[in-house]
Amino acid sequence: ASIGEIKRALASSAEDLIQTARLKRAGLLLVGKVKASFSGEEDGFFYAQASGRLRLYNVVSGRILSELTVPGLKAGHISRGKAVNKAANQVRQRLKRKLVTALQGSSF
Repeated sequence: ASIGEIKRALASSAEDLIQTARLKRAGLLLVGKVKASFSGEEDGFFYAQASGRLRLYNVVSGRILSELTVPGLKAGHISRGKAVNKAANQVRQRLKRKLVTALQGSSF
């Protein structure tokens, strides 16, 4: 896939990604999503919350075969933006560990 195709895919919905995967003759598609947002400030310390998921799709049927989730992790920092980034990074790391564990145990 070209850089342009990858950029377009990253801005697409799951349905669009599945269609692109079909065109590339892929059998499976792994789609990840992480959401992070500022949640509050107290005494000069900023807080953020993030969650995420990974979904494994069957490209032919479009069905979700498996899903891993990380619900509501919180993080804090003296910078508002860094608090949001910290929460998102924690979710990404946890999803990565869950994926590695699932692949090693063949449960994904």
